[in-house]
Amino acid sequence: LAEVLKLSRISAQEQGEDMSLFFETESGDFVLRKTFSGEIVFKKNIFCLSEAEKEKIAQEAFETGRESEYPEARVFFYPNYPSLFNFTRSDAGGCEILDCLRFSPDGSSTPVFAELLLNGKRAALLKLDPLSPLFMEGGDE
Repeated sequence: LAEVLKLSRISAQEQGEDMSLFFETESGDFVLRKTFSGEIVFKKNIFCLSEAEKEKIAQEAFETGRESEYPEARVFFYPNYPSLFNFTRSDAGGCEILDCLRFSPDGSSTPVFAELLLNGKRAALLKLDPLSPLFMEGGDE
């Protein structure tokens, strides 16, 4: 998760364009797209599977009637706007989960907490600093 977030920020800076990062739950892929054209910049699987490996696992699961052996992965992007819009974390408790993150060529990004769940249990919670090119880990509220 941390590597994908860093790579997304670097891609926006190197290409000089706004980028949007999505997580596809069905495939377990992170997809970085150019925000305005929709062109795919990269796809990275959360389990580091190639397309061929994913197809093989899906075929085996279909043939045997069993699900794949990989855990269910989910990624949530929770807005972290309190300091920008002057409200407390508890006020933001009912706010939406974002579909994607935006990365700008200047190194800034959507302010979020990115949470990775494996089989429903938190595996990681990362804080993405919106105004700095530095990536910060943690979950300080």
